[in-house]
Amino acid sequence: KEIKEVRDIKPELTSELIQLSEWMSHYHVMKRISVLEAMLPSAIKAKYKKAFSIIDPKNLSSKTKALFNNDGYYLYKEAQQNNDLEEMLTLLNQGLIEEVTILSQNTKKKTQKAVGVVNTLNGDEVLAKLEKYTKQYDLYAFLLEETHRTVFLKEINDMGFSHS
Repeated sequence: KEIKEVRDIKPELTSELIQLSEWMSHYHVMKRISVLEAMLPSAIKAKYKKAFSIIDPKNLSSKTKALFNNDGYYLYKEAQQNNDLEEMLTLLNQGLIEEVTILSQNTKKKTQKAVGVVNTLNGDEVLAKLEKYTKQYDLYAFLLEETHRTVFLKEINDMGFSHS
């Protein structure tokens, strides 16, 4: 088959690591692909873009400098599409540019909803109004007692109170 795209100029796994994976697959109860995945840096498993970055701008032509964006990067895919990989490899070997990895991890922060009583209200007055509504009364009384800490919605649900 025809080669459509070269992923990396410098491979992440060296020949020594590949030989080590072969050896480990024979002497340990592991599939070889699992060994190879374990050898890859965690950054490779995230979404990433390979790019070239300028090291020495003085020795680069203005035409070459124009290829780099405002952040000083020339994305590997763009270089490949524009047939500039050979030029970039030459500059890379001369030490004028370097190959960098731009990470973009899709991590989400875990959040929890919490509830509490507003300090501006008089707790006794609110409780007096809620005497007819036992569940609301119980919940408000509980929240009044727990003003010293954060009460998470999950805890209230576990106690049997509804979302409303």
